Amino acid sequence: MPHDSTPCSQKCAADHVASKATGVSATASPTDPNLGQILQDLQSNTANDESETPRSTKRQCNLVLTPELFEHLLRTHSKALASSPTSTRYTQSYVSNSQPAYYSNAKYKEISSKGIKPLYNGSEQQLIPFLTKLDLRRQHEGWAPATYVTIDNKKHDLTTHFALISETDINLATSARWESQDIEQHKHTIGHDTYNAGLLAMVITNSLTDDFMNTLIHRIPSSLRNDGTYLLWAVSHNIHHNNIAFHEHIRDKIRLATLAAQDNDIDKYIITLKNYLKMITPLSGSTSTETGLLTYILKELKL
Repeated sequence: MPHDSTPCSQKCAADHVASKATGVSATASPTDPNLGQILQDLQSNTANDESETPRSTKRQCNLVLTPELFEHLLRTHSKALASSPTSTRYTQSYVSNSQPAYYSNAKYKEISSKGIKPLYNGSEQQLIPFLTKLDLRRQHEGWAPATYVTIDNKKHDLTTHFALISETDINLATSARWESQDIEQHKHTIGHDTYNAGLLAMVITNSLTDDFMNTLIHRIPSSLRNDGTYLLWAVSHNIHHNNIAFHEHIRDKIRLATLAAQDNDIDKYIITLKNYLKMITPLSGSTSTETGLLTYILKELKL
């Protein structure tokens, strides 16, 4: 009977890798050239052990193919294995681990839907700080488009000009997407308007106290409770129900803002004023009122 001259450790390595990578029995021989390259690398790693092991008719496999070694070999040859039909499923499972978790829908939701801290309790004093934090947070978020609403071909920012939007307007702007025939596909498609609206709803829900959320949810139509655009509008309108009342509220805050309240820090004072002023949309005939605010600001700054 002819004597098999293949070193034992090489043969065992071939059996292990062929079995792992191709899904066939350990006695099968790999025919894929890419797998052959892996075997050569594995064999070269054990060449020193082979030279020190005396040949005998009774062979023992000293090589242990650990999961770590197998993974290292696959990662090293992942590019070559990508085109190998015999190892596709292993290549995919290991190479995918090197992709950012961002591409996983569930992971993307987990990261993007984190709430804003501290939780907003629905108070008048904390509304503008909450909206300011939301504005900063959305700069690098995929759900940012859901914080805007288009009415009569005009785009409105719901973190600043929410008071311009009536309940009828927000209903018309948000209800259509949830009535689409393709709703099941749209609400699971990253980047779609419906998906963004649902994601924003998670962000807002995670940013509110339980008491305020329980109060707010009963003021929203049941069919729109998963729409972040509607939720954001409702959060703001819980305090201010129309544009005129909101503007007067902002003007009062500007009049009451003082340098003393900002520790006599002029930069802080100016930032506070800017946060208030950006929320005021000029109204027809409001020139005298705004001039009055400017006069007050200059007086406070002693200019």
